[in-house]
Amino acid sequence: MGAIGFIVFAFNRNYWVLLATSAIFVSTTSASIPQVFALAREILDRKTHTSETFSSLLRAQISLGWVIGPPIAFFIATGIGFTQLFLLAASMFIILCLVAHFTLPQIEPTPKHNQFDPSDSIWRDKNILLLALSFVFMYCANNMYIISMPLYITHEMDLDSSAAGLMMGTAAFIEIPIMLLSGRYALRFGKKNIISAAVLAGSLFYIGIIVNTSYIGFVLLQFLNGIFIGVTAALGISYFQDLKPKKMGQITTLYSNAIKTGGVLGGVFAGIIADIYSFQAVFWASLILTALAFLTILKVQDGGAKSL
Repeated sequence: MGAIGFIVFAFNRNYWVLLATSAIFVSTTSASIPQVFALAREILDRKTHTSETFSSLLRAQISLGWVIGPPIAFFIATGIGFTQLFLLAASMFIILCLVAHFTLPQIEPTPKHNQFDPSDSIWRDKNILLLALSFVFMYCANNMYIISMPLYITHEMDLDSSAAGLMMGTAAFIEIPIMLLSGRYALRFGKKNIISAAVLAGSLFYIGIIVNTSYIGFVLLQFLNGIFIGVTAALGISYFQDLKPKKMGQITTLYSNAIKTGGVLGGVFAGIIADIYSFQAVFWASLILTALAFLTILKVQDGGAKSL
């Protein structure tokens, strides 16, 4: 799907065709990402290996892609052209397809039970719904910040627009070691405790963004942002999976969709709040959302499913 989508991008310039291609082909590629994490977890579980460190490593690779991908894309697009950029992306998808088909192990699906057990449903599990809601809050707050920050520092703080790029790059760079370390410390302190601490770091980050006025301060605050996003992104997947190991594919997709839902809502709320109040008010809303995420995740019980 990804290869088809980017081949169309390379040679077509019709807006409606590109829109349909994005909706049908390019968007479908995102469905594979949670399944990669689900496959990794099932392989490790069957080999009785812990999954926290490897899941964190996988998630860190996505952040690494965000660090190196945009500069490479910018260089190719400006130096050679968009057609060559999209063809390169299509060729990478083709290579990835071949690697996945010939190298990934085949995991047989779990046999279905003849009788329906209400506790097997992810939609009847109170803990899972609370955890999903907390991640919607977290990533709604994060996307509101990402959308509003470049405009805030240029229009309200009168700082150079390059500061936004430095801040985003610094946060992404910090996230990678944080992700790798979080998998190790989760075994010692527990995933819920570390994720809760990371959400508190996110709250402190938004407080800092609200009160800070200096260029250096904005950059230094990215350490808290890196902890917030790095830990929740790395451990969130395995925490969801721990709560419903029999539904590995569904639960991992729910984690992914909770993040995307938060992102979509964040875009809507950021625009509304900034129009009515100010960009700084957006960060107050992000602070409130992280506080709600913290209170919600505290209600998640690790031991046993609570059916609704």
